[in-house]
Amino acid sequence: MRWRKWSAGDALAQRAFGWPQHLACYLRGAWRALAESDPLDLGDDDALGAALDYGDQMCRRYYAGRVEASRTDPSIILAVQRALADGGRMPVVHRATSTAVARLSDATAEIHRHNHPEGTMACIEAMLKAGVIEETVRTA
Repeated sequence: MRWRKWSAGDALAQRAFGWPQHLACYLRGAWRALAESDPLDLGDDDALGAALDYGDQMCRRYYAGRVEASRTDPSIILAVQRALADGGRMPVVHRATSTAVARLSDATAEIHRHNHPEGTMACIEAMLKAGVIEETVRTA
């Protein structure tokens, strides 16, 4: 793919969507790509493509780590994110979490109960702490 319509910095920034963590991933990707290239030039399509690919990989690892830190099944996280996107307040988020847990297979539900023995609110708090949902959860 040809990236000449943007500078390397523009391409990295655009892929980061303005998110600081994404930008850090793409800058680390650029560093890695430059370390492997000769000459050191992100203006080269191959080097810039490698930088973007490395940044994509680092973003995926970052989010996988956040999901793992939440100790919550991705289907539950997705259900809560949908509830929040629809303007859900705490009762809606709580219900979405409980409904998603009820849909888990028996084995996965057992893992969920092991990870969140204190119940639904503890699960929601774990998702907030891990950063897989935003603190837009309202209590009213």
